Formats: sequence, C-alpha cells, structure tokens
Amino acid sequence: MLIGPVGAPITRTRNPVRGFLDIPRDVVLALVTVGGMRWGASDFGPRESGDIMHFDLAT
Repeated sequence: MLIGPVGAPITRTRNPVRGFLDIPRDVVLALVTVGGMRWGASDFGPRESGDIMHFDLAT
C-alpha cells in the first residue's frame, strides 16, 4: 500500500483505491444483513470506533 519513501506526505505515498478501503458492497451487505454484524462506517454509536474497516457482533 505504501508507495515511495516513508517520510513523504501521505497524499503522495498511499492510495486507498489499492485496497485499503476497498470492501465490496456485497461483502458489507452479507456481513450486516446475513451475519447480523455492525459496520463501523455507519452502525456504531458516538463513543465507539467508527473505523470503516471494522465489523463486530451486535451484542
């Protein structure tokens, strides 16, 4: 995911299109609707991590 030197600005060394935030829509829908999981991008409360790559059980 890192392209170029570590000390370079993030806008030049990282590209989310290359997989960092690339979760297929069908995977998200299956985890939430079939798996009963919460998605960090939309289902967490104000005191919880809103990490877009995070799923957990809604217990």
